[in-house]
Amino acid sequence: MLLFFSDSNSQPLFVENFNFQVRDSLEGIGTWFRSGPNTGKKIKVVNPGLTYAGYTGSGIGNTAHFSNQPEGDVNVVQFGNQTSGTVYLSYILRVDSLSALATEGFNICLEKN
Repeated sequence: MLLFFSDSNSQPLFVENFNFQVRDSLEGIGTWFRSGPNTGKKIKVVNPGLTYAGYTGSGIGNTAHFSNQPEGDVNVVQFGNQTSGTVYLSYILRVDSLSALATEGFNICLEKN
């Protein structure tokens, strides 16, 4: 997963290329922290990273891996407020499989404070 936020002047608020070592939890590396209870269903950092032809951030770093289980850990990054202009978001997501019981959930959220 690659996240990129910018305003209309192309000034990045946040860029995440997952240039981290492979490990069993995203929590506590870079500016990531866990929000809420520790479920034991960690978001892992795995190799290889994601690629998509023509995408600027393609092929950089590793990737975040979500298990196909309900009620997993929530990891968060906070960045500065954007008080004017337009905010754009782009990221790569690869879905290998979903449980037949997968009826709700999220993998990204933008929240206004």
